[in-house]
Amino acid sequence: MRTIKPILALAALLAFAAPATAQSPTPQPGQRVMLLLGHGQPGGEGLMKRQIRGTLVAADSTSLSVEPTPGAAPVRVPRAVVRHTYVSLGVPSRGKSAGLGASLGIGTGMAATLTYMKDDTRSTGTNAMIGAVGGALGGALAGALFPRERWSDARTPGGVSIAPTVTANSHGLAVNIRL
Repeated sequence: MRTIKPILALAALLAFAAPATAQSPTPQPGQRVMLLLGHGQPGGEGLMKRQIRGTLVAADSTSLSVEPTPGAAPVRVPRAVVRHTYVSLGVPSRGKSAGLGASLGIGTGMAATLTYMKDDTRSTGTNAMIGAVGGALGGALAGALFPRERWSDARTPGGVSIAPTVTANSHGLAVNIRL
């Protein structure tokens, strides 16, 4: 019974700390996007990459043009090789990032402590609390020092696209149907 109280407290904290999920926006020109490409597919202009991040410059029925860095030439990516699209939500402030890191660190610290700390002089609940406090402090520090850009799933407009594919052993066409 003692170990269930910290777990319930953690679940309640995470439920209130978790951000609300937003509607999947359709990427618009001018937004920062991340495109995940199919394994081994050309990343536009003959590049072999698995993801491309940058500012969406243009989108048509067959391709997306992304500017990887400000002032760089846009990279044209066929829609057929794009497996998933994300839109940037921005980089949170250091304070918000520290709060998110602390909330993730609580669960991680508790799990690690309960798994690896085998001290017979303390109760399981005490060990879990030590792990939660240590994880919260470590997560808050990591979040404050290294805030990370957050991403949201993006809807890709429906359509049919056909693009050439090149692998080490074959050449062909990829047909992509989006509903």
